[in-house]
Amino acid sequence: AAAMAAEQNGDGDGDGVPSFEYKRGALMKEACIKGSIVHDSVNGNTAAHNAYLIGGNNGFGSTRNAQCFNLEKNKWLMMKATLYEHDDYPCVWMESEPHSRYHGCIGVMGHSQQLSCVEYFDLRSNQWMAHCQFPDYPSASNLRISRMIAWNHMYSQHK
Repeated sequence: AAAMAAEQNGDGDGDGVPSFEYKRGALMKEACIKGSIVHDSVNGNTAAHNAYLIGGNNGFGSTRNAQCFNLEKNKWLMMKATLYEHDDYPCVWMESEPHSRYHGCIGVMGHSQQLSCVEYFDLRSNQWMAHCQFPDYPSASNLRISRMIAWNHMYSQHK
């Protein structure tokens, strides 16, 4: 798929509304459906030309997709893959809180079916960091126990 890039074109007609000239964006490095995009508005002028596409699937299933689109150069770059899969429109943001240890990092959380996995990409170190992973089931028996507890809770409410 191709993205659309817009360039501001000073039209000089005095109405105070900029006009835009559209051009076809470069092809992605890897196919991505249902990924989420965030623009870097935190890390200064050079980074402000970047938009990041995280998560989604490639038409065959979930991926750990992470790509960067440079709006100025009209070029896609592959980033390191996420630590976990983030299918179907994950929540993606740039951490802008100056006192956060993740300031300037790209955050991604879950997808449409679960919001339990939060991880950050540090652009300075080029590394993904898992912030939390809940629930973390080390074995299938724990998963059955948690389902049974939920079922017992629901069953006791209807007595």
